Amino acid sequence: MSEATGQVVASAQSGSKLWEESITEVDYSKLSLTQAKRLEMESKVKALQLEKELEMERTRLSRLRKVHYHLAGASEGWEVSDLCLLMLIFIFMSITT
Repeated sequence: MSEATGQVVASAQSGSKLWEESITEVDYSKLSLTQAKRLEMESKVKALQLEKELEMERTRLSRLRKVHYHLAGASEGWEVSDLCLLMLIFIFMSITT
């Protein structure tokens, strides 16, 4: 999990750096209306892609936390019903795919 977190952080940092570089490269005062609209749409698409990736990673994190909670409870001797066990298996399978 820490490896995945490290990858997300590294990806965000490199994306941020690229974004900053692309902002400084464009002279907005010399853009035509079409060019400005194209850049605006590209920026919106990128933002939506990043939001989708973030939501997917949050969902994955939530599933991992559920598994961790149940595994910690089982190791402490809490009773785990068959339904909870099936749920753990389902969550684990969805994480690994």
